[in-house]
Amino acid sequence: MFNRPLYIDNGNGPERNPDLTDDEFNALLAWMVWENSIELWRAATNYELKYISGSAPVFMLLGVIMGKPKATACKNWVFSIWNQYYEKKSSITHEQNSHALEDFSASGAMPYSVPEILIEGAEALSELQVLLSIMKSKIT
Repeated sequence: MFNRPLYIDNGNGPERNPDLTDDEFNALLAWMVWENSIELWRAATNYELKYISGSAPVFMLLGVIMGKPKATACKNWVFSIWNQYYEKKSSITHEQNSHALEDFSASGAMPYSVPEILIEGAEALSELQVLLSIMKSKIT
């Protein structure tokens, strides 16, 4: 966005670039915070996708709807990633190196494997279909 540095160092330590107007300086600060926010979002998304993607989240959702324990544990794991994201996002500044914020390992690995989620989700889908069939027969 900008081709001029925010700070310059003439040998006396970093100082605000005198070539920037107040508006340019503030716009550059805001831009840098925005860029760090985008990098943080990418890091959280990539951490989640490292463990689960494709159709597995759909089966996880079915499991959560039907109260399945593995799906619920995995949903809580996803929430822990995004809770970390929002905590980190609230403290982002223009100075932060986004790499320092990209560690989501406090959430650990997803508690169950994708095959386990697919099996539990398929079971939940079968149960849901039975319930819908029963409800439909009561209506007609």
